[in-house]
Amino acid sequence: MAGFIKWICGSLILFWAQLPFVYAAESAPSQVATAQVGHRALVTQVYTESGLEEMVKRFPELLKEGVAGGMNETGQQDKNFVRELSSIIDSAIDEKIMGEKIQQHLGGGLTDTQLTSVMTWLNSSIGTKVIALEKKAVTTDSVKEMEAKVVELQRKYKGSERERQFAAFDKATEMTEASLETAMAVQVALAGAFASAGEGASPLTYEQLQEIVEANRFMTRGLIGQQVYTSFLYTYEPLSKEELQAYIDFAESDDGSRYFRVINAALRDVLIEPSREIGKNIMRVALEAK
Repeated sequence: MAGFIKWICGSLILFWAQLPFVYAAESAPSQVATAQVGHRALVTQVYTESGLEEMVKRFPELLKEGVAGGMNETGQQDKNFVRELSSIIDSAIDEKIMGEKIQQHLGGGLTDTQLTSVMTWLNSSIGTKVIALEKKAVTTDSVKEMEAKVVELQRKYKGSERERQFAAFDKATEMTEASLETAMAVQVALAGAFASAGEGASPLTYEQLQEIVEANRFMTRGLIGQQVYTSFLYTYEPLSKEELQAYIDFAESDDGSRYFRVINAALRDVLIEPSREIGKNIMRVALEAK
């Protein structure tokens, strides 16, 4: 069971290898409706042009690739089980619902002014270049290439300015910490699903599984930190020092910082329910196979 938790969570987190808004009370109903339409339009723009929409669409494929790779690493070659897992992932992930939830976070967490500021960045010359690189980085071929270049990238940039820029980037975006908390939340969701679906078949209780997850926090943080760093080096390698600094400056700004916090929370939120469904159905399949 611990093996299942490890490679499912690894696949989920590699994808990333992550407030209500208020209208003036005195506004007329038509003004409120107009404001809401304008706000939703901005949300949709940011969701689409930031690359989030495309990344959500690619998520199931990336997850299935990760699961297949994880099974190979653990020596499991059962092709029927791989196909069944692929079906489980397809049934557990609703891209439309994921997209709607992310947009709800954007709409609830960012004002019109903040959304407009983000759009200005996304439409800038460096913004469009960054988004293009981020979209490319989540293709299946790029993920495989990045995994193959882990050691090469870390050796190449050891002690370099790029390594120092990562520290500023990670602090501004909170990418490592957000990814860690997402990993922990996903593992707890999986543990709960395994425990409940097992109906006594597991020798461990949900509380014991939670303790195992929490006990591995330090190790998980190390793994996540390496994944985030490698992804940073690979994804933004084509950027010059000045271009990368411009991205960091945006992430450090009030609006940019708020944007990243909202996105990190949104990604954590949308992964929890699919994780539960995947865990529950994996346990069901495992029990049926006994």
